[in-house]
Amino acid sequence: MYDVFEKYLSFLQDQQLYDSNIVSHQYLQLIEPLYDFVIVDEVQDLTNIQLYLIIKSLRQAQDFILCGDSNQIVHPNFFSWSKVKSLFYRQEDIQTSDELIRILNTNYRNSPQVTDIANKILKIKNQRFGSIDKESHYLVESNGHTQGEVLFLQDTASIRQELDSKTKASTLFAVIVMTTDQKPAAQQHFSTPLVFTIQEAKGLEYENIILYNFLSQEETRYREISKGVSVADLQQDLKYARGKDKTDKSLEVYKFYINALYVALTRAVKNLYWIESNPKQPLLDLLGLRDAQASLQLANQNSSLDAWRQEAHKLELQGKPEQAERIRSEILKQKTPDWQVITTATLADLKHKALEGNDKNAKMTLFEYGLVYEDRDIINTLLKAEFKAAKHPDKGLQLLQQKHYSAYSFKKPDAVLKKVDQYGPDFRNIFNQTPLMVAAWMGNTDVIKALFELGADTEKVDGNGLTAFQIALAQTDRSESYAKKKLTDIYEQLEPTSMSIQVDDHLIKLDKNSMEFFMLNLMIALFYRVMPKKMRYRLEGFSTQDFIAAVQHIPGSILPERRKQRAYLSSILAKNEISKDDKHNRKLFYRVLRGAYIFNPRLAIKVADEWVNIYDLLTIDRLAPQYEARQEWWQYHDFNAYAEKNMAVCKDLLKRLIAEKQS
Repeated sequence: MYDVFEKYLSFLQDQQLYDSNIVSHQYLQLIEPLYDFVIVDEVQDLTNIQLYLIIKSLRQAQDFILCGDSNQIVHPNFFSWSKVKSLFYRQEDIQTSDELIRILNTNYRNSPQVTDIANKILKIKNQRFGSIDKESHYLVESNGHTQGEVLFLQDTASIRQELDSKTKASTLFAVIVMTTDQKPAAQQHFSTPLVFTIQEAKGLEYENIILYNFLSQEETRYREISKGVSVADLQQDLKYARGKDKTDKSLEVYKFYINALYVALTRAVKNLYWIESNPKQPLLDLLGLRDAQASLQLANQNSSLDAWRQEAHKLELQGKPEQAERIRSEILKQKTPDWQVITTATLADLKHKALEGNDKNAKMTLFEYGLVYEDRDIINTLLKAEFKAAKHPDKGLQLLQQKHYSAYSFKKPDAVLKKVDQYGPDFRNIFNQTPLMVAAWMGNTDVIKALFELGADTEKVDGNGLTAFQIALAQTDRSESYAKKKLTDIYEQLEPTSMSIQVDDHLIKLDKNSMEFFMLNLMIALFYRVMPKKMRYRLEGFSTQDFIAAVQHIPGSILPERRKQRAYLSSILAKNEISKDDKHNRKLFYRVLRGAYIFNPRLAIKVADEWVNIYDLLTIDRLAPQYEARQEWWQYHDFNAYAEKNMAVCKDLLKRLIAEKQS
């Protein structure tokens, strides 16, 4: 066996592949305590060495929660709760003397009818293979108040056609097959985009599940699973007993198949439609499903386009891009926009075409981009190039809104939703803005509300790195009318419940009610407006007065008057300096002068599930042209105290701030 294993290692190296278990062993020598607390969900999908590696990353070895169900193992491993407990007993560095296992056997998802079938599956498993461990030795108690049914159906053309025609337009029906190889056959008979393999179905739930040829495709294995089990056996209470033959490893062989069946049918909240091409199988007899129906009377089940949009958004968030894309292309008939979006990568080409190529259309597009993102450098460059429109930016802004954003100026959202129907709720216009961002920019609460109902993503950022919420804050500072007449409703709809940041490798969640949450978002929103003014002669930073000016017109329902006071604002800035000795210090700011602050260079923001440094999120290079006396700034500031700890970070920040080619 060792010779085989060595060849396996050589194979991995030759093919540039890796084995997560072997990697976990190797990483044990490298892992350092990083985290204060760890929660592992679906722990049954991990091996002991992977779990041990995770626990070793904790500062305190006991600060964790493991959640899982060994009856839902649909990946090949040798998991059992007894082996997890053995891990803690054998490893001295993670031992615990407390009995901390809690069995949660109440089911709040499935109807009693579905739960009854699920429990029979568990009894068959127990009778055939014996008990896995005490922690998995229980039946599920249904707390579902919705009654449903389990329908056993013959796999005939008429049944398939009936189900397909009545359910293909419904978000309440999903089809589950066992493996990827079985998907094409299911997709040939069922038009719904909601077709999943058992691994894809993990974590999902639908009111109705169509279980398609689960047993017939693996008939031999399921006959072996039901071997020696009688209906009378299933009438008895569940007894804890290990398998009689200790050398029998059939559980490991057949575990995937019995668990896959259990997982598949428990995806059904209300009704289960079980279709088999070969209905005469011992396992079905044990479950009481002897006579397959040859006909089915089902009412049409149609969902609205809005419901399908929300379903696509939900699946995308859950990591199911295949089904989400099918919904958009097949149900919503959404298309890919035929215009080019101006991104950081394409902006340089646009500038070259406009300025070097003297292209009038490119100049106008560049001018409009500069207006949208308040990029004074672009406007000034166009002025030097004698582009007449750049002399009147206010008029240009009015024309821009009429040309590109007229649909967002109407109270009714119909015109915007027409575009959304074509391209989806999060499509980008040429300026790299989503509809939600434009609605926030224009202050249209009705459009914002409509987009929310369609599942518009509030966490996406524009070309400036701003979310729709931060765009609304920026518009509040720009317009007193916006602040007084529009902000209250917009703020309520766009405000996230919290903001995830990372400072010095620590995850911090800023609650929406905290002043740190508000000031950090406001500082990001005003970055491009405030900072250029602070770099004319030397690097300064945000002052308390900048915040006072920005919040003066914000309604008291959003920001109470006491929070607008100079002393209070100054205290929040001072309390969150990176070097401040305060147990509530979030280390958000770096003080460059007395009363002048910039972002902590070690601050990262969570954007679309990725951690992004604040100075990568915000286009800091745009500030460089505003600063003239760069060497004076270098001499004026003493970064030594902070640089001792973060020399590389500081040098990189300075380099980008003052646009020097050499550090």
